[in-house]
Amino acid sequence: GREIVWSIGCFGFCITYALLLVMGTTPSMPLLMAMVLAQGALGYGLTSVMGAIPLEIFEGKHVGAIFGMLMLGGIAGTFSGPPRDAMLPRVAGAGIQRAIILIIGLQFFAQIIGYVMRVAKKNSFWRN
Repeated sequence: GREIVWSIGCFGFCITYALLLVMGTTPSMPLLMAMVLAQGALGYGLTSVMGAIPLEIFEGKHVGAIFGMLMLGGIAGTFSGPPRDAMLPRVAGAGIQRAIILIIGLQFFAQIIGYVMRVAKKNSFWRN
């Protein structure tokens, strides 16, 4: 069940990034509300399983160190993302923000595909 919840959460972020791309050309209040709803309810609202999935995957006596490194990487990415995204338009031009949003959305989409494939294999959908 955790993989499905995580996939739905990632899909919420994909919707968020798609709406951000659309809002770049046609900003409107309904699109903003839809983006906030997708990010809050589907994205961040369902990523509470983030702690349980690594603990289940990396069982053993070193699970604390592994989980700590995963969280440290997540915190570092969260901390470094906004300054990086603020500096990129000055360095690379105006179209870079759109490219970043598109790349992040594609990354979440690829993660969703990976989780769906894992669930399908786990449920013996693709077994010989």
